[in-house]
Amino acid sequence: TRGYPSRRDTAGNIAIYVPGSLNSPGSQTTALQAHLDMVCVRHADSRSDPMTGNIEVIRDGEWIVAPHCTLGADNGIGIAAAMCLAESNTTPHGPLELLFTVEEETTLKGADNLDPDLVHTQTMLNLDADVFGELTIGCAGGTWTILRWPAPTDPVPESWLIADIVLSGLTGGHSGVDILNNRLN
Repeated sequence: TRGYPSRRDTAGNIAIYVPGSLNSPGSQTTALQAHLDMVCVRHADSRSDPMTGNIEVIRDGEWIVAPHCTLGADNGIGIAAAMCLAESNTTPHGPLELLFTVEEETTLKGADNLDPDLVHTQTMLNLDADVFGELTIGCAGGTWTILRWPAPTDPVPESWLIADIVLSGLTGGHSGVDILNNRLN
């Protein structure tokens, strides 16, 4: 709605280029990065389905929660903060490059396939932190490892027992935040 120029790369990442505010001429450009996707998890008996965008939201005191499913706001706060700054008529800021990446929660496709021409500045702040009042510099990151092993192609002997093992009903949690809670997931 503001008419700011934007670009989208082939991976689906979006960059919006916001001019600096009038009261901060000559300021350095800063990129603000957040991701657009979320973890879609729900209990089987939940009326909500985050995969379809159908999320029951209720207020629990000062908190907004989604009973029995993820709320859908994983990095929404980062997106909201970047857009709020870009739309502010009162907060001084230099030129901004809002970079919204895709598939951070699943494959890191957005980061892996980011068109480098989408970002022009040398300064980027990642807005995907999860501890209030702390500034996180860096990222948990991710890597793919492909192992190739010349395994035998002989059929499995009939005398071998083949079984599917299923673990379910575990507490789970975020591997980065809840790792110290010794939750099984």
